[in-house]
Amino acid sequence: MRTKADLIATVKKYIPELKNSERSRLELAYTFAQEKHAGQKRASGEDYFTHPLEVAFIAAEQYELDVDSIIAALLHDVVEDTGTSIKTIENLFGESVAELVTGLTKLRSLKLNSKKSEKAENYRNFVISVSKDIRVLIIKLIDRLHNIRTLQFHKAPEKRQRIALETLTIYVPLAERMGMENLKKQMEDVCFRELYPQEYHYIEEKLEKLKQSGTNLVDPIVDELSDLTTRHKIKAQIYGREKSPYSIWKKMNNKNITFDEIFDIIAFRFIVDDIQDCYKILGMIHSTYKMIPNRFKDYISTPKPNKYQSLHTSVIGPLNKRIEIQIRTKEMDKVAQFGYAAHWLYKQGKTDTTSRDFDWLRNMVNAIQHVSSPEEIEENTKLSSFIDSIFCFTPKGDLIALPMGATALDFAYEIHSNIGNHCVGAKINKVIKNIRTRLKTGDMVEILTSKTQIPTPEWERFVVTLKAKQAIRHFLKQQKKQQTIIYGKHLLQTAFETYKQDFNEKKLMPLLDKYSATSLDDIYLLIGVKEYTAEHMLFTLYPELRNIEKKQPLDPTTFFNTLTRSSFAQAKEKERVTSSALANIPVHFAKCCCPVPNDEIIGIIHTGKGITIHKKDCNTVAKYQATTPEKLFDLNWEDYSSFNTSSFRTKISVLANSAAGSLNEITSVLAKENANIEDIRVASKTDEFVEFILIIDVTDINHLNNIITNLKNSKMINTVLKYN
Repeated sequence: MRTKADLIATVKKYIPELKNSERSRLELAYTFAQEKHAGQKRASGEDYFTHPLEVAFIAAEQYELDVDSIIAALLHDVVEDTGTSIKTIENLFGESVAELVTGLTKLRSLKLNSKKSEKAENYRNFVISVSKDIRVLIIKLIDRLHNIRTLQFHKAPEKRQRIALETLTIYVPLAERMGMENLKKQMEDVCFRELYPQEYHYIEEKLEKLKQSGTNLVDPIVDELSDLTTRHKIKAQIYGREKSPYSIWKKMNNKNITFDEIFDIIAFRFIVDDIQDCYKILGMIHSTYKMIPNRFKDYISTPKPNKYQSLHTSVIGPLNKRIEIQIRTKEMDKVAQFGYAAHWLYKQGKTDTTSRDFDWLRNMVNAIQHVSSPEEIEENTKLSSFIDSIFCFTPKGDLIALPMGATALDFAYEIHSNIGNHCVGAKINKVIKNIRTRLKTGDMVEILTSKTQIPTPEWERFVVTLKAKQAIRHFLKQQKKQQTIIYGKHLLQTAFETYKQDFNEKKLMPLLDKYSATSLDDIYLLIGVKEYTAEHMLFTLYPELRNIEKKQPLDPTTFFNTLTRSSFAQAKEKERVTSSALANIPVHFAKCCCPVPNDEIIGIIHTGKGITIHKKDCNTVAKYQATTPEKLFDLNWEDYSSFNTSSFRTKISVLANSAAGSLNEITSVLAKENANIEDIRVASKTDEFVEFILIIDVTDINHLNNIITNLKNSKMINTVLKYN
């Protein structure tokens, strides 16, 4: 077992001017933890104290944590396992250590294998706990690393698998997001061996056979690369490393290939003194060897969210072998192996999470603090969604990092929730695209907004960021609340009319004190959610009305259908406008959204002109909803016969190659499909592509789908979208 002197010597390597008072605190913590854990054993049979001691040594040797963190590492289990109070910790070691130990104790008490509702709440507490002081997260990750190193000593297979799965799904993504690559890889391989033993041993055997075959490629390749740097007079350290079993297995699965089809099992790393040398090495490599297309990535100019920096490329290198190469400075290598937080924040005197580098952690906390269902909490704590990122730019050049698969709408919400709520599209690299368009690294994105645009439930199904999902849910929840308030007020007004009472909001004021409400909206809400009936409220004000016969109120759905069709209320007997109600009314189809059968539609009454039919998600409809909702009413395509039309006008967007014949190709397809072209214009044009907006006549949705399919089959056409 390593001694106090060993620990002090380790800390002094990176804190050479260690004060005597700090040395005494470290020695006291060592002795205190050893005495408190006396007699306790680990599953391996070792003294329990060896665990917190090793956690402290890893924290010092690899991560160079401050003295308070090393003390907290030594003490992280004493509260839970020995009955020691936090107050005792504070009295002996100070408030900072006590707060760290408190955070670590809370994390240990979480049971992430509990039933769904408890598990969701534990996820919430876990994220909130680690978000307060980044040292808590680092120590917890080190604690988990040392625990899984002895995973094999747990006798129950189900317990080993539970711990491995928990580590792989929660701790590994956090370690990667923190940039703690060395720790992450160790965790991954242990978990992989436990969860997929056959696959693990298969890859291990394959790697061992490569070694035994005498095919030592590392040394001759390193020698040739070293000669190359010497000739170019660039000082560099070069290492060849074998990829881990888990990373090989992931690549086999992701690309659906066999072990023998992986060409870059060995990667080579150049470590240089400064950034200029990184790019010199890159130029040297690319001018000497054939570069493999689409394999170059510059994480120096555009670092990953975890501050990882390096140049990545793949070439047909020495011995005509395909190899992967990474180029970075010494400082970048240190950050890549052990994490940005551990090696920079403490040097700057920062240990909290207020830095922009931890926006991802704060965003996660904000997301889960405002949700209640287990499903939402679990969704918002899928940490793996923060790992693979793309990098896009605003027109001013600001960098926006988003998860892989993010859309233009995600980008809008990342800027501000209000911009997201009113987003109608985006100019991506100066080309107008719809809000669903998926972004890629390097895109320059300008968000287009409209005051009349509002979120719909459909939005939540295609956005990917937590921030966007949460903002959309919040808006829809508030919208539903407002509708419930309106409905509750309607019910109360109806009750007053039924009992022949004049409705006046001043008469309702006594209800505020009675039901502890701050406004009449609270009263309407109680009625709308059916916590109290409108009659109950009325009888509270007028008890003498209880014995008078009443009529049944409309249910919420019928109420809102009626509300949006009030102008036609006397013209119908059913709960919606029917063909007979439309028989003598002129019907027009809106040119702004061009609805076709199967679209959800709504009508707008225009006095003296009849009805214009719009898609429900049309911006014009949103404008009327905000100003004159009484002019709106529901329709559906059962009323098709009354529309008196055999064709429908619709818009499509066609992105074609910017080459001679592309327009002729489009018109030829439309002619074959018997689709009349009403209008065509060029929306945007680059050297490579041209976007056409066409207004065409179709007979129904099947006709439109056939047109889109046949256009997509053309080699000159890249994408075809129904234009919104």
